[in-house]
Amino acid sequence: MKIVAHIVTVVALFAAFFALPFALWGNPAAVQARVTGAGVDPLSPASVVEPAPEGSYTILVNRALHPDAQALDGWVAFFSGQQDAPPIRGDVSAVVLSDDSAGLKMAKSLQSRLAANQMTLRTEVAPIVLSQVERGDYDVFIASDEALERWGATGLAKLTDAAVIRR
Repeated sequence: MKIVAHIVTVVALFAAFFALPFALWGNPAAVQARVTGAGVDPLSPASVVEPAPEGSYTILVNRALHPDAQALDGWVAFFSGQQDAPPIRGDVSAVVLSDDSAGLKMAKSLQSRLAANQMTLRTEVAPIVLSQVERGDYDVFIASDEALERWGATGLAKLTDAAVIRR
């Protein structure tokens, strides 16, 4: 009798383990789409765009990593906030100071306007990021002017060969 109870328990747990996702998420196709990420269009922008925060920001785009002038102009237009910016091909990696919450909000706002995975975002401590920017070891750098003043890096744009965007 114990063996029958054990088998019934195992079958019930097995059924609950595999049936619960279908019961919570709907039909099997919806579960598969959620698990595999199917249905996400990597070329269309996000459906929810985060608003740009208030404040002054400095965005540096490394010219050395964007040798195509037309592509660089597209990124500059995008980061400047131009509504008529041409479609942008290619990906960027943006870095933000870890203690710059305003800069991170701006970066996430910009990221939400791009196609999925077109802009990766990372935060690092200020001394490391600022030295990387001075060496030209970055793709896109986004910071609030307040954070740059706090770290004494307001003249950072003059030290690099970057397209400078002020917002």
